[in-house]
Amino acid sequence: MTQKSANINKFWKKFHEAVVDSGVAEVMAIWYVNWAQKFATSFRGKPLRSRSAGDVFRHNDCGPATGLD
Repeated sequence: MTQKSANINKFWKKFHEAVVDSGVAEVMAIWYVNWAQKFATSFRGKPLRSRSAGDVFRHNDCGPATGLD
């Protein structure tokens, strides 16, 4: 595993812990992390930090029914 991969895995583990620590049930925390990972890899060429609420809505529209599979 490269250092970059290790850092990415560490980030998502900490994100998961933060979601659970905020009171979200484990099963829903997994869903949130999966959604966030998909969002993070969407919109290639647009850095995550520069995304907007509109990008969230566009991301949700891209999947079946609600896009929140």
